[in-house]
Formats: sequence, C-alpha cells, structure tokens
Amino acid sequence: MKGNIKEMCIFKNQYLSFMNTELEKERIIKKLLKVEDEWLLKAMKKLLDIDTEDVSDEHQIILNERLASYEADPNYVLDWEKLKEELQIKKG
Repeated sequence: MKGNIKEMCIFKNQYLSFMNTELEKERIIKKLLKVEDEWLLKAMKKLLDIDTEDVSDEHQIILNERLASYEADPNYVLDWEKLKEELQIKKG
C-alpha cells in the first residue's frame, strides 16, 4: 500500500510539473505572437535553432519574384528530369 501511495505522489508531481511546463509554454507563445521587435525574433530563432541561415535582402527579392511568377502561371515550369535529358542530348 505504501508503495502505491508513493508512486501516486510521484505521478502527481510529474503531472503537475508537465502541466506547469505546458502552461508556461502557452504563456510564452502568446507573448511571442505580440512581439514586433525584429532583433528579438531573430534572437529567438537562433536560440531555438530555427532557420538560422539568413537570406540576404537581394536574394529574398529574387525568391519573392520567382514565387510570384510561379503563382501567376503554375503551368510555366520545367521538369528537372526532362531538362537534364534535353541538356544531355544537346551536350552530345
């Protein structure tokens, strides 16, 4: 009987710790959703190892242009395998 009570207390403590952790994460997420400071967001991304490789502004412009072009006409794309075949044929 004593073992069961001890196990129940351990389980309760673990459960409470888990719930506190979940509540804390939720509180942090709510705060982060309101953050406007770009430096702070970059720091959080780096801390959490999220997308740590920055894309330069010039490259971001190019990516945005290419995405807009694709979205304007999704049928105007090249199939990589077909393109490789064509290049190999032309190469000889």
